[in-house]
Amino acid sequence: MLDKAEIVQDLSYISTNFAFLRVVLKQLQSSGRSIYDTLAIINNVASRLELSNGNVASKIRAKLESVLHKNPDLKIIQIVAKSLNGENGVEIENTVLKDFNPARISCLMYAPLTTVVSERSFSMNKAILSDKRKRMTMENFEMYLVAQFELRNNEISEEIDVMDVVE
Repeated sequence: MLDKAEIVQDLSYISTNFAFLRVVLKQLQSSGRSIYDTLAIINNVASRLELSNGNVASKIRAKLESVLHKNPDLKIIQIVAKSLNGENGVEIENTVLKDFNPARISCLMYAPLTTVVSERSFSMNKAILSDKRKRMTMENFEMYLVAQFELRNNEISEEIDVMDVVE
């Protein structure tokens, strides 16, 4: 049988040490964050986990370190952030960024660092190629994309079907 006191103790431990992760995950899932902000969130998580005690916290820290260490693109993102921040001595030559011109590198400022934004985009755009819309012109497609952009930036309800406006 479950011990109520042990459950209360476990929930208190989780709340004390890990409740901030719920907020952090929502922050990482939101769109429009600069790479500075996203990297700061990741660094903040690592710092806060360092302050957490216990066996579970040790395992979570190890898992985060492992995931970050195995992600080779994180190093590139950190290089881009340093470059965009104007730091001197940033080594771009030995990365995939060596063929990027300055304008292209600056476009990475708001690149999504999680797949959530991409998945959301696919989900929102699935109506484009439905059986009802076989004759989408490029002009209508462009209007659709602009309308979607405006809807997201102005936080208008997603219940509005932009395709009804475009067609």
